[in-house]
Amino acid sequence: MWSKRKLRAATFAALALMLVMSACAEEEAAPEEPAETAATAAATTAAAAPATEPEGCAEIITLRLLRWQGDTLDIAIADYMEAEPCVEIAVEEVPFGQLYEKISIVATSDDPPDILLYDGPFTQSYAEAGMLLPLDDYISDEHLNDILEATRSEHSYQGVLYSPGLEQSAMALFYNKDMTDAAGIEPPQNIEDAWTWEEAVAAFQKIQDEGIAEWGLAPSAFGDGTPGFAYRDLIMTRSMGDPNAAMGSSAYNTYWALSGDGCSVDGYLNTAEAIEGLEFYASMFNEWEITPKVGIPNALLDGTAAFGLEPPFVAGVLEANADFEWGITPVPYFNTPFTHTGSVTVGVSAKTKYPDEAAAFVMFATNPEQSKKYSDNYQSLPVRQSILDQQTFFEVYPQSIFAESLAVAGQPRPPTPAFTQYEQIVTTALGDIALGADPQETMDRAVAELDPILARYC
Repeated sequence: MWSKRKLRAATFAALALMLVMSACAEEEAAPEEPAETAATAAATTAAAAPATEPEGCAEIITLRLLRWQGDTLDIAIADYMEAEPCVEIAVEEVPFGQLYEKISIVATSDDPPDILLYDGPFTQSYAEAGMLLPLDDYISDEHLNDILEATRSEHSYQGVLYSPGLEQSAMALFYNKDMTDAAGIEPPQNIEDAWTWEEAVAAFQKIQDEGIAEWGLAPSAFGDGTPGFAYRDLIMTRSMGDPNAAMGSSAYNTYWALSGDGCSVDGYLNTAEAIEGLEFYASMFNEWEITPKVGIPNALLDGTAAFGLEPPFVAGVLEANADFEWGITPVPYFNTPFTHTGSVTVGVSAKTKYPDEAAAFVMFATNPEQSKKYSDNYQSLPVRQSILDQQTFFEVYPQSIFAESLAVAGQPRPPTPAFTQYEQIVTTALGDIALGADPQETMDRAVAELDPILARYC
């Protein structure tokens, strides 16, 4: 039914923290001190030893790179230090759930890390705050023109590029094929036949009613695992809209979830269509009870749930760890197929003491050779068109689901320099609705809180 591909177990190590939700809980009091990784052991040892600069080096420059726990860019780091013996990369890590807070603190300090790995939609917020170095002077025209338009738009602010991107992403519905077979359910294998949300819920209910799994749909693998994470859950609301409806209509606004000028969400997040979608969303937790209100780490992996709404890296987690057959089906929809895009990326701290050297590393890490290695390693969607054209594994099921979804249904999270506040406020509202709050009243409050913040940038 599908051809499994061996993905590096390192993918699980790099991103399983998103599934181990307790590690990312919001109630953690403060960020942990950055941890050194195996990738920097050589650099640390060299720093502790007597100075022995390689021949031809006036000095050894150490660039500090901040990322979430894992192995992201380890290959590029090793290759760069081999190619540039006068530069060492010292990696500092924090749990993914603490990354935003850590960057907010250190990037504005007098001694920030030189290189930042972060969640892509924050590019405009970080650029507005003066935390990122513009990269227009460092990127070649060939490189710039090779970046997918969606990625280039996401990582630019006021016409200036701040990141070349690392990967693209989309969501899909993973499932335990042993369970769906037992229930006589055949999930669609292409986006043209994608389920509606009503059809998906019927499948979730059948799984539960027949005692095959405790939950039809796993809880969120993002944040602390409780409902509401906007990247995942706002998909349902935006799917109620229609990008082909008359501009300014309620259906059109629902799809975009933010005004075209970025100044308002009133009449976008709280339309009649949006509220109808939110009422359906609330029923999944409170009336039909096909998905839990609390985080359950690894619910899909350990068989507690039959389906999980997840990004591409979960394929690596399942390939390395699942003891059952699994498959992928497109994200269900209401009126319009929809999935959020955008993923992790890399940039340079505006206050780095080594702007040229840090930018040189970023350009190296995203050059064609490194981009191909990165995509091969993580089976991820590349952001360079030339590499995407080479990656045939996206032509074959199950990874074809992500390529199709990106092309047909993909849209970035609403681009705004106030994205930090947008995501926080919308995530809180969605979480409250899942726990039983009135959808209209809750979203109206979120709109009233968010609009004055957006107005500051207009």
